[in-house]
Amino acid sequence: MSTPPDAAGPAPVECDTADDCPELALEPAECAVAECQAGTCRYVAVDADEDGFSIKVCAATDTPVEVVIGSDCDDTNRNVNPDAWDGPEDADHKDGCDGKIDNDCSSRPDDGVLADGTTCVCSPGDKLPCSQTSNGVEITYPRLDASGLPYGNCSLGEQTCGNDGSWGFCKGAIGPEAEVCDQVDNDCNAVADDNPSDTQTFWYDADGDFHAAPWAVAVVACAAPPTAPSECSKHQATCPARGWITTAIPADDCDDTTATRYRGAPEICNGIDDDCSNTDESDAEPEEDADGDEFTSEDYAGCSGGFPRTDCFDSNSDVHPGQTKRFNVGYCLQGNTPYWCFTEGQCASKEDCIMGSIGQTWGPGSVDYNCDGIEEPFSVVGTDTVPYAAACQAVTASDCVSSTAPTYATSANAACGMVDQHQQCKPATAGGCAYKSTFLQTACR
Repeated sequence: MSTPPDAAGPAPVECDTADDCPELALEPAECAVAECQAGTCRYVAVDADEDGFSIKVCAATDTPVEVVIGSDCDDTNRNVNPDAWDGPEDADHKDGCDGKIDNDCSSRPDDGVLADGTTCVCSPGDKLPCSQTSNGVEITYPRLDASGLPYGNCSLGEQTCGNDGSWGFCKGAIGPEAEVCDQVDNDCNAVADDNPSDTQTFWYDADGDFHAAPWAVAVVACAAPPTAPSECSKHQATCPARGWITTAIPADDCDDTTATRYRGAPEICNGIDDDCSNTDESDAEPEEDADGDEFTSEDYAGCSGGFPRTDCFDSNSDVHPGQTKRFNVGYCLQGNTPYWCFTEGQCASKEDCIMGSIGQTWGPGSVDYNCDGIEEPFSVVGTDTVPYAAACQAVTASDCVSSTAPTYATSANAACGMVDQHQQCKPATAGGCAYKSTFLQTACR
């Protein structure tokens, strides 16, 4: 028996018993049974697990016939139904907190709440370490210690369980940051100030002239090293720890112990390479004082200050203004009278000077010893025998006695440029008084 269909759906199927009702194609299979109610076929979801609740999901797939469904979200498990407990344990409930099964078919697992607000998640007031930002983003720590805590400046935060039994936001967690020079482990890898972003470059300048030695290597660090570079002591005796600076400087200092010596420094007349221009790495500047008498040649213009630039002959250390040192010279004979070779007019020529054992010479060494514009001859100290009594000058024949010790007569304290004569008398001979004279000229220094 059947009735005409109406606008709400297909026409109901009339029946006397359930056997008169047609079978339906169901999903899931066999999820409903036919019943004949008031002469009409009805289809009702089954209660397969016999927990008093029929299945929640069941539908005909071949006809729009309505299937009366129940509220059991898992009809294979009698412990899962709308009356089941899905929360924490107490005196009246078993523990239903399993983390994944929706025991009470509420669509939210573990959502049961006890009278005091305790849930499967937490009890109001509970505290829990956490590692999220204030907006819930998970923080990753590069290293944790044996207790599970992060290193350095990082720290875990804390969550508090609210009155609704759910965790509040994580508060107070500190995550890793870029490493900076502050003696703190900012990136929380258990090492402070490693690979910081704000390092400085330090140059070593022992003498403070803003020029580094060629062996000095710049150091990149958070702070100046506490000691001088180890290489320093291999090159010089003075290596102060305070020599580190942050100003970029050239490595062209040939003497990092003297602040007035560096590449480009003013060259001083002192015999030293002040401007570090020598390519042979020598400390000397020979052009400034070739003979070492602390006078610079009057013709040299490569330096200023320091030594006087007044040396008229810079290849002889005995020649310079103010010279007072005594030098020996030869003599000549005018008749039987000896005269000093340097005395103008008394010797006819340089060739007249006796060139015997005295060994005097007017050669290349003949110079103006005190740079006064008058040239004096240069010779070696020596003696010669003059067999003529008159040459003894102040020494008479009676002074010539037989003795092993010589007797001298000398003009003492001869002035600068004058003569100091030493006469050594010997025993008298047939020709008169024989003696040896040593003649010294004084020059100025």
